[in-house]
Amino acid sequence: METQIQLAEKVHIGDCLSCVRYSELWETYFQSNPTIENEIRKMILGKQIYIALNNANQCIGFMGVINNGCFRKFTYLSVIAVKREYRRKGIGKALIRRFEEIGFEKANRVFLLVSDFNKKAQLFYKKLGYKKVGEIPDLFKKGVSENIFVKYET
Repeated sequence: METQIQLAEKVHIGDCLSCVRYSELWETYFQSNPTIENEIRKMILGKQIYIALNNANQCIGFMGVINNGCFRKFTYLSVIAVKREYRRKGIGKALIRRFEEIGFEKANRVFLLVSDFNKKAQLFYKKLGYKKVGEIPDLFKKGVSENIFVKYET
């Protein structure tokens, strides 16, 4: 599937939210967060949200990329989501490739967190060459640990 990845604009806020709906991420973190729309708006204004567009120019996925977001030096993937009907079609992989291009321009490694309950995501990142290097219990929500993953430039 042809996918174009570009910086998001304010008109894409709703699209970003629709990408993460119907996911464990939504149920655990997003649906109970009354400020999530505003947070996405701020990230878009800060040029930290990238969207994946299909051939019809529809947003089918997005990611949050924070330069110097990890240890004030390394690029950090703060969120990634793909619309339910487009999952398992290479959209997430295309977004990750773009994340790595951005990150490896600045340093020799990139970082992300993945929740302990999100086993599919952990497997996805491991297949892409990421390694678990740590765990932070209760970081965003009590009872949920966040696994720290890193990938080194090859």
